[in-house]
Amino acid sequence: MNKGNIMKAIQIIIKSLLIVLVCSCRSDKTKELNQNIDPAKLHESEINTTKKDSEPSDGIWGINTTIGEGTLWRKEKTYGSNNWSDIVATNIGFKEIVGIGEIVQVVPLRKELPIIKLSVIKTRKRNDEGDIWYEVYLGEIPKEHEEYWKIKTPPERRPEFPSDLLIIYPVIENCTRLQGIQFEAKDLPVNISNDIIQCALDFNGDKLPDALGLGEDAASVEATYIKVNNKWILISLPGC
Repeated sequence: MNKGNIMKAIQIIIKSLLIVLVCSCRSDKTKELNQNIDPAKLHESEINTTKKDSEPSDGIWGINTTIGEGTLWRKEKTYGSNNWSDIVATNIGFKEIVGIGEIVQVVPLRKELPIIKLSVIKTRKRNDEGDIWYEVYLGEIPKEHEEYWKIKTPPERRPEFPSDLLIIYPVIENCTRLQGIQFEAKDLPVNISNDIIQCALDFNGDKLPDALGLGEDAASVEATYIKVNNKWILISLPGC
């Protein structure tokens, strides 16, 4: 064998040894990484991802969105004093049951009052001649919402009842009130005019109404509509 052939053979042997060494190192590294993986943590990660992906997005509404009506009630410490000890949302009726501890959205018709969230503390099933509905009781309105304590009641209403309310479940995070807008007829239910709209709600930020509270004055609601898939639906009141 000449010198050139010997050198080629040596180079081939060296390359083969390097390939074996690299593969062996990679195998050991992979084995080490696999040994450091906690199966419980891997499973936990999979569970958390599944939960996150399966949760409904906030701000979605549809035919199953519940909008009830209620009244703001301020309890006086002494009759006639206009000094309030507690404030609650009362006279709330839902067509569907809602669980204890669930959070609802409270939307006062009075524009001076902010939209807030309260938890459900009690429900009571009612049956009015075959019409099944549920009385819903909410937690007290915290004193941090001072507007509720300070607001003056319109002269046509008793001082302890300054405003009617719309109660929304589930909460729609992007819900805002549309104020000072004259809506076009195409954006409203048939035969509904701007002069009886006391509360217009926008759920998706397009500045068009997605729910309407109708009434004779700025603090009262007598009928409620919600728009689903571009169609207006009149919400039937519990007990009616």
